[in-house]
Amino acid sequence: MTAVLALCCLAALSDGASGLTILARVVPRQQAIALVLRGGVFRPAGKKLGAPSCKDEAKPRQLNAVASLMEFIIKPLEMHGNQVDIFVGDSDPDCPLMVDLIDALKGNLTHGHKRAVSREGANSISPSRANPQALNMRHSLEFFKKQVGDNVSAQEKYQLIVLTRLDLTWKSSILDWPTADFQGLNFFSRCDVDDISDNMPCVSDILQVIPGSMFGAFDEEVSTKHCFALGCRPEDPMSCNPECMAGHCCYRQMAGRFGKEQVHFITDWRPKLPLRLDDSSGIASFN
Repeated sequence: MTAVLALCCLAALSDGASGLTILARVVPRQQAIALVLRGGVFRPAGKKLGAPSCKDEAKPRQLNAVASLMEFIIKPLEMHGNQVDIFVGDSDPDCPLMVDLIDALKGNLTHGHKRAVSREGANSISPSRANPQALNMRHSLEFFKKQVGDNVSAQEKYQLIVLTRLDLTWKSSILDWPTADFQGLNFFSRCDVDDISDNMPCVSDILQVIPGSMFGAFDEEVSTKHCFALGCRPEDPMSCNPECMAGHCCYRQMAGRFGKEQVHFITDWRPKLPLRLDDSSGIASFN
């Protein structure tokens, strides 16, 4: 599919209340976009890490989360002429409730748009005791690459790749994310703390938006050093940090690979508490 980037506005906008100048934003139009979904599903309400998954009582919550993904991510992209293909790399391979989730993703089509949905679950519990989020992130990327061929095929087929969690409730359209730059790599936001340690900026791990042209390099960085680190290397204490294993230490690595000017956040909002406990962004929160 031919990639076309359309300007929302041809001139910069002036925010009179703050005196700031907001650059005209570019939104995806008539592109092939991959939506890669990862993580646990059908989890009961709660703010604690490691909540059990595939619970019948959590079905309404999970399907509401999928409905919000449809309303605020998938449909707005499709209404701008984009083809959205969905790849589900969840961590519950034997969960029978996933049939309902996949059906929800296949339904509610936009003006006759076709929507390919594929799924491969993989248990994120490892005998090596690697971090479950790091394992699931790597599984989701490998599943995506397997479906499309390889990194080269992914870059050729998709102009934009959106990776995010399945257990989020979305509240704002992807076209309205205030500081997103779809021509570079985007994280969700900074953390409630500035640094995990000296010179290690902390970023939210719940979302990554990558141009297809940058995907191969992004994939090479994930699971290495401090970005969703798969293993603890005693000679490198930061690789053993649980925050780095969970994806919060990716900024420095990605900025080193692409340049700081190519690494962005979709919002300049920052949580005052850990993101799981602070749902005030207006964009997304844990369901």
